[in-house]
Amino acid sequence: MELKPLLLLFVIAFLAGCTQASLVSYKNDIITQESLSVFPTNPYAGGVTTIQFLVQNNGDKNVERAVVDFFDLAAGAFKVHDLQCEDGQKIGDAACQFSIEPQDYKKFILKLQAPSKGINAKTDFTISYSISYDYSGYRQADVPVIDTSMQKPNLLNYRESRPSYGPVQAEFEPPIGMTRQVEGRTVTEYWATRGQAFFARINFKDVAKVSATSGKAVNMVIPKGQVSLVLEGVNIVEDLQCDFDSSGKPKDDVRIPDSLYCSFMPNDFEQMEAKVSLGITFSYAYTYSKSLLLSVLPLEKT
Repeated sequence: MELKPLLLLFVIAFLAGCTQASLVSYKNDIITQESLSVFPTNPYAGGVTTIQFLVQNNGDKNVERAVVDFFDLAAGAFKVHDLQCEDGQKIGDAACQFSIEPQDYKKFILKLQAPSKGINAKTDFTISYSISYDYSGYRQADVPVIDTSMQKPNLLNYRESRPSYGPVQAEFEPPIGMTRQVEGRTVTEYWATRGQAFFARINFKDVAKVSATSGKAVNMVIPKGQVSLVLEGVNIVEDLQCDFDSSGKPKDDVRIPDSLYCSFMPNDFEQMEAKVSLGITFSYAYTYSKSLLLSVLPLEKT
């Protein structure tokens, strides 16, 4: 059977789109600096050097606020000659703010004039800057709740959603229902018991590669108002240990890395077993700092 030309074109376009989509690779380092270029790295006294790079969004959603800020130009030794923020806006003499769609990038260009006085020999200067952006995350755990008096095997399994992309991630430590030995190995089953409170912990951590390599994360704190529990079929037990208030907000700011604990009571149910859900949402500003070394040369005598 022959495909009509129009249908054939549609099939080719569809397959090409599938192939392109499969090549998309998201990263937990959402906003990164790519293709850094510094020229010249050894400017002469009073000369101009150009710092240029791409600010890239490696995530799966828009970043409405990504900021590049050259906050320390060697204690003011360098002066800004020119600043270009591609499709962004200048928010200071040496700072740009961008809105970047997923898998897209914006160009940052900063031209600096090197100091001219007091340069009698090759002199090294450190230029410091930061990259910051706003992001959010979510994680959910589905916990089986069983009626142990029925003496029947539980049919539901504990499940945890994949972590959302981003430098900050959360993971659950669910209640342990039973441990048993199977062929010489220990198998742990996670479930809660009907009519009994159970205890769970949520661990927050920084998983960005930049935190352990070239960049350094800056004092990662999530304000308590930007973290919230999302509960289904279960309630907080207020008179037992819990780091959350009755509305599901943390009682204190979350300092990464950090762990939050709480006790929960499943709602009653009629069937043999039920499922309850523990979810956590959080939004944050992530900042990491970087630096460049520039060596200023004295002017050649003629």
